[in-house]
Amino acid sequence: VVEEVKNEWNRMITREIREEGNALKKLNKMLDVFVRLTLQNKEKYVIFIVLIAEFTEGEDRFESVLKEAFDEIYDHIAGVIEEGKTSQQIRTDIDSRLLAITLVGTWQGILLQWLLNRERVRLEDLVNVLRCFLFGRVSTGTAGNGSSYIRGESHE
Repeated sequence: VVEEVKNEWNRMITREIREEGNALKKLNKMLDVFVRLTLQNKEKYVIFIVLIAEFTEGEDRFESVLKEAFDEIYDHIAGVIEEGKTSQQIRTDIDSRLLAITLVGTWQGILLQWLLNRERVRLEDLVNVLRCFLFGRVSTGTAGNGSSYIRGESHE
């Protein structure tokens, strides 16, 4: 299931965002792909989110497969983020890899919350809230609080 989701994501994202313009449009298109793939393959994504929740802590072999799959997705998203930094659409004080990891984690959380609340909430509506957050706070603008965290600095 993990391999299927990874391949599906990489294939769809690579093919579909190539046609988009700037980095923000590409990130927006990624959200569209996320919604479409999830709605077309509900059972697979239910299994995927359950596997993540159940086995990440205790299964070293599964955890390494999962990390490897996500690394490819993170790299692709981080590349789009770097493109946005170069074109001054995305703040340069945000670590690209950390933002990519955060976006994937947010997508997973949205999927889980949708699965738990799908009788009351549409996946598209949850993703639209993420769009408001993402494009209002990640796009070029004021830094806000916690700027040392967004550079990936350790706070131990």
